[in-house]
Amino acid sequence: MTFDNIDVNNLMHDKAYHIFTHKDLDGAISLLTFLWSRPDAVISYEEITNLEIDKIKNYVNRTINPPNVVLLDLPLREEFLPDLDQSFITIIDHHERSTSLVDKFKNSKILHKEFTSNCLLLRKLFQEKFPNLTDAQKKLILYGDDYDCFKLEFKESYDLNILFWNLYRNNFQGFIKKYKNGFVPFSDKEKKEINEVKIKAKNYGESLKKFKSKIKINLESREIVAVMSDKTDILAMDYLIDKYKPDLFMYINTKTEKITFRQKKSDSPFDLKEFVEKYCEGSGNKFSAVGKITPLFLELTKNFEEL
Repeated sequence: MTFDNIDVNNLMHDKAYHIFTHKDLDGAISLLTFLWSRPDAVISYEEITNLEIDKIKNYVNRTINPPNVVLLDLPLREEFLPDLDQSFITIIDHHERSTSLVDKFKNSKILHKEFTSNCLLLRKLFQEKFPNLTDAQKKLILYGDDYDCFKLEFKESYDLNILFWNLYRNNFQGFIKKYKNGFVPFSDKEKKEINEVKIKAKNYGESLKKFKSKIKINLESREIVAVMSDKTDILAMDYLIDKYKPDLFMYINTKTEKITFRQKKSDSPFDLKEFVEKYCEGSGNKFSAVGKITPLFLELTKNFEEL
């Protein structure tokens, strides 16, 4: 038993795996971390979004004598049951929202611990058995973790995510191949592309109508900045958050009627998850959440003024 009583010993003895990993930066680096930790294993993989769980179920249900199936960076949900509660399935997950569902799985191996990222959780789980990684491998995990928990202590982590979504959006295998030995410094061409994406996001962010307000949450006044658009542009949102630095930022997509929330990290954060559940029938965590336009939310916006 290692790492706060999470048992990885059985997993480490296996020789063949089929992995389903989340199709984002943390999911990609989680896969690479697993590959580095099991260099002698035979590993195949598929990248999926959180809306493609049926791909896992179809694989499990149609495969005779499947190898060890591993799910990386995919939060637990009721939708997994009962199909994905099988003895040959291991789920490695770091999301807080998975906690309440862990005990519902009776057969699968659930390696769950709330952590800053899934790639760093994997590294901690396997560190005792595979202590030696190269500096380039450690650096890639560092950048993946820095972006996923949005500390953003390193410029490279944010730029790496831009590169992932713009150059490798439809070429996940290309990303795995490029970074198979760890982080590789950006080329001049990649730096130029990253900069162009940032300029485009800035220009789009500046073009949006912006609103401000102050509301009391837990008896404390909070400054809000909100924008409305018919598409959600995360990079434009990041630019506006950095420019205005509100206590709470709301990105309202008028086409999908979805709202993305970001809370500023401070010494006195409020419970954003609870706030979004109440006003927008949504979910999330302390600093990031998603909800929908509701009558109660519209009441909240009556005090908004254009910036």
